[in-house]
Amino acid sequence: AAAVTSPYDRVSVAYVEKWRAVLAASDGRHAQASVRALTVLEAIDATDQISAQADVRRWLSEVPGRRGDIGEQRRLLTEARDLYRPKGHLPLTAATERLLAELAD
Repeated sequence: AAAVTSPYDRVSVAYVEKWRAVLAASDGRHAQASVRALTVLEAIDATDQISAQADVRRWLSEVPGRRGDIGEQRRLLTEARDLYRPKGHLPLTAATERLLAELAD
């Protein structure tokens, strides 16, 4: 995907990097995953794509979750939910609320 993604398309670049961050976290490369996640958030937050900003946060919540940082995972999911809700995206708001409810306190 990275080979055919325009470097000027911030959303597509963010999506490619998001999956790289999640895969790095899945492989236990937590430092690399965290750096990639920050890069993704900077890229997506430079857009006006509110739904994409929410999607990225929901997907990236796995990065801190894989390293056991429930607080950071909760923060990303809460931000995602708070971005979905005013857009009226009820299915993803509900899905994100379920993910939040599943987190250990």
